[in-house]
Amino acid sequence: MLALPMTVAVVGTCIERRREFKRLIVPSLVLFVCWSLFPAVVACYNYTFFGSPLITGYSLSGEQSAFSLTVLWTDLTQLLRSLDEGPFTVVFAIGLVGMIAVGPWTDRLMRLLWFLPVFIIYGSYYWFFRNWAYSRFFIATIPLMVGSAYLLIDRIRAHSAAKYAAMMLLILLTLANSRDKFKDSVEGRLYGGDQRQVAEVARMIVKHVHPDAVLFSTGMMSNYLGTRESFALYNLDSFSRDRMLRTFKPWHKKNDKDKPPDRPHSRRRDENLDPRQQPARVDRFLDFYSSKSDSDLAQLEVELVRSCMDRNRQVVFFVNEWEMQRQAEIMGKGYVFKPLTSNRSPGLYEVCVAENADTNQPPSVAQP
Repeated sequence: MLALPMTVAVVGTCIERRREFKRLIVPSLVLFVCWSLFPAVVACYNYTFFGSPLITGYSLSGEQSAFSLTVLWTDLTQLLRSLDEGPFTVVFAIGLVGMIAVGPWTDRLMRLLWFLPVFIIYGSYYWFFRNWAYSRFFIATIPLMVGSAYLLIDRIRAHSAAKYAAMMLLILLTLANSRDKFKDSVEGRLYGGDQRQVAEVARMIVKHVHPDAVLFSTGMMSNYLGTRESFALYNLDSFSRDRMLRTFKPWHKKNDKDKPPDRPHSRRRDENLDPRQQPARVDRFLDFYSSKSDSDLAQLEVELVRSCMDRNRQVVFFVNEWEMQRQAEIMGKGYVFKPLTSNRSPGLYEVCVAENADTNQPPSVAQP
């Protein structure tokens, strides 16, 4: 999308300085080459892993139909508040005015084409939540918004000292408004939990397990280890019928008589927002888990572990001792859990075939 403002910048400059057109050819080509480096790298990655430069990881998620102008209109007020409180703290309103009111028409059009496509496309995405998990989609427009805000202040008809004072005041307001977030980042308390703990656990796992290990865990740790080595990750909640139905039922159709009550600490309920998940995916998960018992899901887990071990992949559980005992009961007498770490909870446990065990017999499954 950054190709749009870049094109306006090149065309506008060529129009305004048409007498120097030949001199502008080389700088324009340099600008195009610099811009094309990132799309070229992404295209190579897509071709390597997905077979085509135009197929992305999101293409495989089925979310191309997850964008709607209806969503943008419904969430517009909350979206504007989210941007003002998040990536564009303090400067949002000032930056919007500066973006459309300052400079020649080519500059203003360039800024609009930098901001509006991002705002419309990602504002139309069904998954809206007022935190950085959603606001990250607008990070590419932060330089534009901040620059436009200070550009507007710079064009005010006032003494230079007054303008600099206004800029310093804006900086101080921004820092004051971001104090708590900055403190959290310094102390490692970022989105999703204690990031230092996550990093410590990641280093420990890399030290004790194979690069292609299959990891089973619970909680947030199952979401944060995929970028280390070539691990395959499974959240143990996926093998619990009750937990998964509780995850999806409250976000299902409003006329669903069997849906459980709202969770007491739901931010969405507090903000009076309709929770969002992709309807087709929710229906698929609900159909699957409604048709399975906990025993069926436990058997699926056992079969998954056995198939991984048959392919000579190390299977490791990152759980506390109580959960390890429960998983050992699910796996049955043919398998044992070998601790890879000591004096730590949760800890790492490798699944091994028990000596003298008859692995041709199906493992016993713990009943719910």
